[in-house]
Amino acid sequence: MFKVIVRRIFPKKIHLYFSNIFYYFYISLLNNYNHIVSPGFNTVAKNNFFKTHLIDLLDDFTIDSNNYHESVLISYKSRINNFFKNKNTYIFESWVFFNGSTYSEDNFYIKSYKKKIFKSMKNQKIKVFKKNIFLLPYYTNQAGHFMGENLGSILYFLTLLKMRKKKEKLLIICPHKNWLLFFKKEFKDNIIYFSENYFLKNNIKFTNSMIFPKFSLFQNYMISKNILSKYVENYKYTNNKYFLTSERDSRIFNNKELTNFLKKNNFKILNPVKLNLIELFQRLNSAKLVISESASIVHNIHLSRNKPYYVFLSKNDLILNKEWYRLTQYYCNFHTGLYKPFICEEKNETNKSPYPYNNKLIVNIKKLKLELNNFLLDKYNN
Repeated sequence: MFKVIVRRIFPKKIHLYFSNIFYYFYISLLNNYNHIVSPGFNTVAKNNFFKTHLIDLLDDFTIDSNNYHESVLISYKSRINNFFKNKNTYIFESWVFFNGSTYSEDNFYIKSYKKKIFKSMKNQKIKVFKKNIFLLPYYTNQAGHFMGENLGSILYFLTLLKMRKKKEKLLIICPHKNWLLFFKKEFKDNIIYFSENYFLKNNIKFTNSMIFPKFSLFQNYMISKNILSKYVENYKYTNNKYFLTSERDSRIFNNKELTNFLKKNNFKILNPVKLNLIELFQRLNSAKLVISESASIVHNIHLSRNKPYYVFLSKNDLILNKEWYRLTQYYCNFHTGLYKPFICEEKNETNKSPYPYNNKLIVNIKKLKLELNNFLLDKYNN
């Protein structure tokens, strides 16, 4: 009630100014906690970071067996995971608290993160884990951010630990069971994981931990593609056409009409959660033609395909608002020359989202038919 009264009395900018001062004093000074920007933060190889936001991987990561320290993994719910029908499934984020701080590689949402982390730090109960373990500074189980921010570090450091043949463990958090099955198969001696509920109900104190660095977006993308390439590159599906979709009507208003049209034109439907991970990537890698919904689902193509493909977008989706952190826009920039936006109208709705990729699209079937005919004609002529 007090907050509501303050917001009514003071203009928004003044309210935010005094609110930030309060949180700085209360959180940072009285509670000895801060959320800071520290790209490349880690406790293993502190001299491996370039000013260009790249981790030097040519130099060996020397792991000192006496360098384990205490840290705490702090988690909080972000929102319900709308990708799954189970409404008890949540998107969550986890940050490693070490030496009085949690660490971010950039200043996106820094104040918001700080408040959420501090709230969880104060309210969640603590579980203690006493075995040696390796961690990353940040985790999320949201599929797009997992692939776009965490995957490269996870793959690289699991490969490193596997080569050391000491059964050393890295904590992993996955967006879906298909990813967990992949890690179990390829790195069974080097992973440790907990249930999502365990993270949501507890902060975890690791008495003996080392923290590997989190790669920047571009290095994460390149390392992920490099390591996955030996599983993905193939020529098995070169005659196939695919529509990559979550099969949710919340994405495409005329989804049923679109799906029927594509099936009649020999497209196969690919839903990432219904297919083995490597098979999904292999199909996307060698297919003759791929069309996809927008948002996080496109990262499956970013990591697997080196040939042109289409993405359904609205004109608003092409506008980069620097206040919003939209990984898909960054990754589409990495795929300039490959991805082809197919522009659609946004459905008029009263509860329209202000964020890119969240609004329902209407695909013009006649326009799509013409575009596909032109694509196949160009391919034939070339």
